[in-house]
Amino acid sequence: MQPKRASQQQGRKIAEVSLVGFRVADGSFAVEVNVVREILAPAQLVTVPDAAKIVLGVIEHRGHVVPIVDLRKRFGFAPYSTARRAKWIVVEGGAGWLGLAVDEVTEVFRVDPSHERTPPRVGPGDVAQGFTKVYAYEGRLVMQLDLKALARAIEENTISALPSFAAGKDGVE
Repeated sequence: MQPKRASQQQGRKIAEVSLVGFRVADGSFAVEVNVVREILAPAQLVTVPDAAKIVLGVIEHRGHVVPIVDLRKRFGFAPYSTARRAKWIVVEGGAGWLGLAVDEVTEVFRVDPSHERTPPRVGPGDVAQGFTKVYAYEGRLVMQLDLKALARAIEENTISALPSFAAGKDGVE
């Protein structure tokens, strides 16, 4: 009977969430481990004309063209720099693969769902929708990035950067 009781307890236990933590400016952020494809040192970028303001450029990685997103710019901080600890976290989410330019990858960790907090409404539009969850972890708040909202922000900025194309006009009469 003991094995059955142990399996019943395991069935009731809520699984911990595995996250990759990173720092942008003074903030602690994370994405789920299962969406991370690789963590890279910054490399040569190809700039893309009229790209969204938060896109630094693109790279080719494992058969994918990956836009690299400047999370500092996305969050309203000074632009990204390739400091010694800077990394790109390549994730699969939203509308495909994205590279997240971060100041530092801090750790891979697990957090108990009981430490989840409701994300705050701190601003209008996609600012308020930038995070899916917030966790209290080791005396700090860690905000889990909403990759779908990030992909939307890229698309909306790209479209607004090209108003004549967004309206279906090519500017030639």
